[in-house]
Amino acid sequence: MRSIFLKFALIAAVVIFSTSCDPDSQLKEVEVSCHAGVCEKSSENLPSGSSNSEIDETISVSQVTIVGDDNNGREYSNGEYAKSCSDYRSGQYYDGQTGDGIYNVQPDESVAPFKVYCDMEENDGGWTLVWSNLRGGVGKPFTGLDWATATTTIPIYDSNPISTDLESFIVYTGVEHYENLSPEGKIRYQWSHDFGEDISHALICDYELTEFNFALSLTNCTQELGATASGFLNSSGRSFQVNTGNDCDSFMTPFWYTSSCIDGAITGGGEGSTFGIYNGAYWTGDDASWGNSISGTGAGNGWISVK
Repeated sequence: MRSIFLKFALIAAVVIFSTSCDPDSQLKEVEVSCHAGVCEKSSENLPSGSSNSEIDETISVSQVTIVGDDNNGREYSNGEYAKSCSDYRSGQYYDGQTGDGIYNVQPDESVAPFKVYCDMEENDGGWTLVWSNLRGGVGKPFTGLDWATATTTIPIYDSNPISTDLESFIVYTGVEHYENLSPEGKIRYQWSHDFGEDISHALICDYELTEFNFALSLTNCTQELGATASGFLNSSGRSFQVNTGNDCDSFMTPFWYTSSCIDGAITGGGEGSTFGIYNGAYWTGDDASWGNSISGTGAGNGWISVK
């Protein structure tokens, strides 16, 4: 009878077993390297007097992997879920071939697992998409939300389901989930002036949200794309606002509004194009126009991700 005990390291396992039930028998150690669920014996460290032939055999080791696809979402093969895209990306079971796409995450045990889009490649990967807005259209998931929904909801969508085409759907996630979805404490805002066009402006910052009013603090910001600074930077130090009684409420959309309301606001002028401000994501300014890829002004498409 043989007993086998497995101990996994990041990329290797040590298999320790005895060749008999004799309590005086010596233990043998075999180092096993595993990748994407395939494990091979890589070296043997035997006690003095032992023969390699005693353990020259096939060793089968069961390892957790990431399974699934963009239809059902990816998750761990043992039925468990990472808290965020960042956790999947940095975890010992991540395989680079898994790549961008739809994953199932569970940021908190109090909520059921849900699907998110994970960017696993750009800016070192691990980004969870939490909020997006596309120019034009109606039925946007963030329009007219009350405080409870705007802060606690798991991802909600417009009439289109989540997919790998980020220009095919709009998503909104309650801000209370951001902390668990971003173990590295980073937030990214990307902007494109129109459908079918490359992202022309992007910003990455370290960030924090306060516990009660979700006031946003941005530090160590880096402009990744574009020459125009984003008005989103002016949201730093601002409380998250939903139905607070100020003029920005006319847009019926939640955000960390600055004094100009629209400057850098992913929500833009809202579905009603209030005050003539266009219905789309704004990178900078409050021009009543569609987006301009050079200046970053006007209404375009925007995506906020955290990691």
